[in-house]
Amino acid sequence: GRVAQMQKALQEGDHAKVLELYDKLPNDIRESKNVAIIRVQAAATQGEEAYKKVLEEYQKSFPDDPSLDMVLIDAFFLAKKYDA
Repeated sequence: GRVAQMQKALQEGDHAKVLELYDKLPNDIRESKNVAIIRVQAAATQGEEAYKKVLEEYQKSFPDDPSLDMVLIDAFFLAKKYDA
């Protein structure tokens, strides 16, 4: 399926394809944390604005998730908010 294609594209370094495949997924699959993490990893290479958007959406989707702290560390680093 598309999630397997996303994983393969991520492994191959085709990050734009990962994001393209993500956009074609049904909402219930997009809301899966595993799929969202694949999206975050791919977005990290697609420019600062695209990455910030994906990080913000991850934070909104998983506000109480333990993985959020690790994901946001990267977001704060990207924004140069080192004290946060």
